[in-house]
Amino acid sequence: ALTPTSSFVDSLTQTVKIILVFFSPLYGITTVMSIDADMATATSVQVGVTVQHYAILEGPNLISYIIVQSLVLVFTILIIVDVAWRLRALFAAYREDRVTPSLSSTVLMLIDVTTVAMTIVVVCVRIPNKISSAEQVSSILGSLNSIEWSSSTITVDSKKERFFTSVQRLLALIEDESTVDAFLNVVLVILLIRCIQCTNLHPRLALLTGTVSKAMDDFWHATLLIVMIMGSFAGIGSWRFGSEMEAFATWESTMQTQFFMMLGDFGGLGDWTVRQDLQAFVVLYLIVMFLLILNFLLAIIVEAYMGVREVNEENEVEMEFITDMISTLWSHGLKYRHRWPSFRFLSMLFEQSPFKHNIRFMDVWRTGMFPTQKSAQAFFNYYQQFDFLEESQDGSDPELPKEDVIQVACEVERRVASLMGLRMPTIEEQAVHGLRPIPMSTPKPISSPRGSMKRSASKRANSSSSPASGQNSSNGRGSNPQPGGGSANGANGGAAQPPYGAGWPTADG
Repeated sequence: ALTPTSSFVDSLTQTVKIILVFFSPLYGITTVMSIDADMATATSVQVGVTVQHYAILEGPNLISYIIVQSLVLVFTILIIVDVAWRLRALFAAYREDRVTPSLSSTVLMLIDVTTVAMTIVVVCVRIPNKISSAEQVSSILGSLNSIEWSSSTITVDSKKERFFTSVQRLLALIEDESTVDAFLNVVLVILLIRCIQCTNLHPRLALLTGTVSKAMDDFWHATLLIVMIMGSFAGIGSWRFGSEMEAFATWESTMQTQFFMMLGDFGGLGDWTVRQDLQAFVVLYLIVMFLLILNFLLAIIVEAYMGVREVNEENEVEMEFITDMISTLWSHGLKYRHRWPSFRFLSMLFEQSPFKHNIRFMDVWRTGMFPTQKSAQAFFNYYQQFDFLEESQDGSDPELPKEDVIQVACEVERRVASLMGLRMPTIEEQAVHGLRPIPMSTPKPISSPRGSMKRSASKRANSSSSPASGQNSSNGRGSNPQPGGGSANGANGGAAQPPYGAGWPTADG
């Protein structure tokens, strides 16, 4: 027979706990409801209700869950490959150029590694639990259902022991599920922050990250100002109203009350217009925090956003996110098809070129990084189709920065001299003879014998107007003639021409 309530609840009972177990076959959810009644108080009974659920998966739902978790593992593997590739690039940069990775890249790398590890742990724990969930719940519910409550041959203690043992098993499953869910919640929050950070992939999507990054310094100082002002108000409110109002009982509760006040929630204050001192406190707080500080924050955000938008407006190379993604994928396909070199190396090479504002086909081909001219032509034709890379209509190069003018002039002279079969003089030759190009076939001047050089030097000391001529050496042999001894202005006794021959070609060739 059932035990009457009066046999375990009387006037001396202080606490009562009722545990109910429900199962919904339609949704596969097992529910444990706990009702706790505290009758130790003098005036009333304090009742608390706790509801915990445990969902099982079986059939098509279990198959769908396993497929989704498998996709999660696939994406996790892709993240591992990306992290390994970036680590390899960082180690290579440090080994070759001693370039230390920046703090931001290091933090992002650690976040990715932590996220990957936590995701793998969650997936590896949840898949076995979900596979065996139906069997475990079936065993627990079968144990509960097999208790013979109406049997007089089984003692009450034995029935209670079997019941609470089964309930403890079910509560253990729910506790393990709650622990994994809390762990998974941390992973999801990290992934959310990482996804927001990844929006800086494209300038048009980087509005949030760009605005926050640009305003970070102002945010930091505004935060210091807000904490100082709110802390001061909290100290005043706790001191003045803490003994009378629960919302101002402690400094922490006062800070919480002030935060809700800044959002427009005054429920914790009751009728705050009755007391004049409380009314003055609330009005002064709203003037300082709501009308001033909050608008300061809005101004900081708007100013940073306008700065990011101005940068985006000046960016001529970005088109639109979807278009840029398609172009990027297409360019990588063409790269592997035509065996183009690394885009990073090409960009560095073109950036150092004095003609970086107007790259021609020969500039692309002369880099020496393309296997064939067909490959270089395909590269040139692909990037020539973009509007922001079109050649100027008048055929002239855009105006170059002042610091590039000298470098461009030297490059022009070198190219023209190369086309004319000439070479530019070295720095030493420029210091001695000037800047005129030198014929590539002109041999170096042949020096005279030592005796003849001494003699001609003494001869020039006596006469400075006679042109250079052959001299007899002390051993009776004729010396080699001095190069360039003749002059077009022989009548005037002009100076000898330098040994690098003709200059720039004239207009008539």
